[in-house]
Amino acid sequence: MEIISYHLITLTHTELAMDNVPVGSLAQENLKEVFKSAMRAKDMVQQTLAFSRKDDTQK
Repeated sequence: MEIISYHLITLTHTELAMDNVPVGSLAQENLKEVFKSAMRAKDMVQQTLAFSRKDDTQK
C-alpha cells in the first residue's frame, strides 16, 4: 500500500508542476512524460497486488 502512496504523491506533484509551466514548453513535455511513467508504474503495482491477493486465496 505504501508504494501506491508514493505514486499518488508523484502524480499529484507532477500535475501541480504542469499547471505552473508554460503550455507547450519543454518543461511541460517532460512533466507529461513523468506523469505517464508514474501512471504506468501505478498500474503495474496494482496488477501485482491483485495477482498476489489472488495467489494468497488459492493457497
